[in-house]
Amino acid sequence: MTTKKPQGFRTLASAVLAVFLLAAPDVQPAGAKDFLLTTQRGCPGRFTEGESVELKMTFNRKMDHDKDHALLLIRAPGQDDFVEIGHYIHLDVDPTIIHKYYPVMNTYGKFTARLAVILANDVKEVDCDFSVFPKLEYYFKTERGCGLDALYFVGEKVKIVGKASHSAEKVEVWLTEPSSNAPFVVYTWKDVRPSQDLIYYRNIDLPGSRKMTARIFLPGTSYDVQCEWRADDVRAPEVGTLSSKEIGPTSAVLEASVNSHGLETKVYFIPVENPEQPEYFDVTAPEIVPPSSEFRRVAIKVEGLKAAKKYKYRAVAQNSKGRAEGTVRNFTTTLAKPEAVTMDVSYVTTDSATFRGMVDPMGSATEYCFSCCAASSADADYFSSTPWTPLPKLEKLIVIVKVLNLRPGQAYSFAVRARNAQGQSNGKCVSFKTGHTKASSKRPPA
Repeated sequence: MTTKKPQGFRTLASAVLAVFLLAAPDVQPAGAKDFLLTTQRGCPGRFTEGESVELKMTFNRKMDHDKDHALLLIRAPGQDDFVEIGHYIHLDVDPTIIHKYYPVMNTYGKFTARLAVILANDVKEVDCDFSVFPKLEYYFKTERGCGLDALYFVGEKVKIVGKASHSAEKVEVWLTEPSSNAPFVVYTWKDVRPSQDLIYYRNIDLPGSRKMTARIFLPGTSYDVQCEWRADDVRAPEVGTLSSKEIGPTSAVLEASVNSHGLETKVYFIPVENPEQPEYFDVTAPEIVPPSSEFRRVAIKVEGLKAAKKYKYRAVAQNSKGRAEGTVRNFTTTLAKPEAVTMDVSYVTTDSATFRGMVDPMGSATEYCFSCCAASSADADYFSSTPWTPLPKLEKLIVIVKVLNLRPGQAYSFAVRARNAQGQSNGKCVSFKTGHTKASSKRPPA
């Protein structure tokens, strides 16, 4: 088991070490064959303030249990001398020793760890360098972030924002632009205080990618924070007409893919002439697409269409730089059960009345009838249903039937019904009363 000697022994060992150093220094690199010294991140290793450094010592040769021992020393940034942090004896028991070292807070830069192995008549030394940096709590970015999401357009102004977590001697902003081959300093803050807001504005006059490096200078060291963004030219939009979806008998959702190219853009759909089936819809209200350089999907629902009809359409996009039209696409509305609407009765007499209704076949062969809303002939207001009659055209029509043999002074209710292969629809019941002596003068509305 590895143990530490008392302080008196450590002082004597240090004195012996000093003699050997003066007589025959033999400092080996961190890959020496007999003795190794490294960190968990190698040599040189990089660490952040607050982390522990695991210094691993390995002894690859046979050690004398009583005579051979080792010292672990550290030289901090800005110091000329090494300071002992560990003394180890009985090295033959454990060929590997790990020492956890915690650097002093607010001390940044290059540290050198040294393993000094004191043998019977010699001293072997192995060095390992590592660096400690402050916590990267300085941040620098554009108001739109960094990377792919940080998109600007020529003519815009970029707002660069930063925040300090430590005092700094100065902070420099370096920028590489499309017109430059190397980074150059665009702004410098001096004597930066903790939590100080650092704001800088930069005009964009050329398209392309930008790379920013904020270099923070702290006592004894510095580190960089990087951010990239890009700029595009503004120009007329691009638009592609996509396939429609959610197609029903009277509605559909039209979609487009739009690149606004940096300008607010209106997107809408227009009907296209269709000689085969001249069915059209009104130009849709526009959707507004914000400035971007990416393609975005736009969806607009059109309603009031006719069932089982083919419609042609295209997408249109327009901004201050121009107008673009997508290719022509088409869709066909689906079939549906008919619509049936009961209208007012007219020409009511003591024993007859004229029933009216509206029937929309919704694209399929449809038949209709008028029926009594009473449950059976036992009811006082019952009359027999009219025969099912084919609708003469595949379009919305007003249907009219005169019903005879009604009772004078009797209340009745009726409804129009329609059916096709997709199902049946029933209109609402409408009530009326036959006259006692003569026909009513009421006529159907024009």
